[in-house]
Amino acid sequence: SEGAAATYTQNQTSGGSSGRRAADVIRGAEEEAGDVIAALEYLLTLPYVDKDRVGVGGVSLGGLVSVMAAARDSRFKALISMAGGYRQSGQGGVDEAWGPLQGIWEESARRIQVPVLILWAKNDMLLERDVGRELEKDLRLAGKRVEMTVYPDFQQNGHFLFSRVKGYPLFVPDAMRFLARHLKR
Repeated sequence: SEGAAATYTQNQTSGGSSGRRAADVIRGAEEEAGDVIAALEYLLTLPYVDKDRVGVGGVSLGGLVSVMAAARDSRFKALISMAGGYRQSGQGGVDEAWGPLQGIWEESARRIQVPVLILWAKNDMLLERDVGRELEKDLRLAGKRVEMTVYPDFQQNGHFLFSRVKGYPLFVPDAMRFLARHLKR
């Protein structure tokens, strides 16, 4: 990409107002999906990369970016979205991101051609499970291969299950089984 992105910061993701309009964050996520595809382009030039076994995944806004990238490029062979999405409270508690996010889920569900694994924690305090369930529903309606796993409560905020070492033993085995099943030789 051109220079440094300022879509969000560590303290400004997923659950609250980031000081940016939801439309700007979504637009930034679209740009980041382009960066993910550029990384794929580079990976595919490397002689030791098996072009038929490249998956994509991300956590939180990165989970949304991964969905967008997989919808735009069929060279990905599997997708894992961990607590992926974006919500932003606006005036009067209205979620300014929900409408655009639903549109992204619906469009992505039409375009994604790879198996999808959606992972969530029951006590995610930043993104409700409904965000993931909506993506799962849209993928199923589009006849796509999708699995969703919801883990029990994790520490004080399950959103961090996927980014804390103590969470790895819970979800990594499921992610590895999914990848082994769908990226096998």
